[in-house]
Amino acid sequence: MKNKKTFLYPKTAKEALKKWDSGESIFTVEMGGLGPGYEQVIHIAAFELIRDELGKKFPPKEKSEKWWPQWGEKTFSRINGKLGMSGAQAGAAKNLAYKYLKYGYAHMIEKAPQDRHIQIEKEFPKL
Repeated sequence: MKNKKTFLYPKTAKEALKKWDSGESIFTVEMGGLGPGYEQVIHIAAFELIRDELGKKFPPKEKSEKWWPQWGEKTFSRINGKLGMSGAQAGAAKNLAYKYLKYGYAHMIEKAPQDRHIQIEKEFPKL
């Protein structure tokens, strides 16, 4: 029998991106804690990073010191003019996208404390 939580969450980053792009509401993990607008910027950036990095391999851990600082910079350069992201938001988006891509979307949400689970959608806010 499937875990009920897993049923609520897309299993992979690819599945989550598909739901995001279709405008569906999905669960994720709160990263900023400073309100919905601040959180939305983080998640827009995270999903754009997922889009750009989907299917790419991560280098071995021993090469991460050289690779990590540059990872996501092309994506952030492309979108930051529209978002006005702070460095903290970029770091949170990068961390979130990396973990969703590397370890699986549902797995990372289930690992996070329940009080950090939030629901988001691409088109926020709606009137």
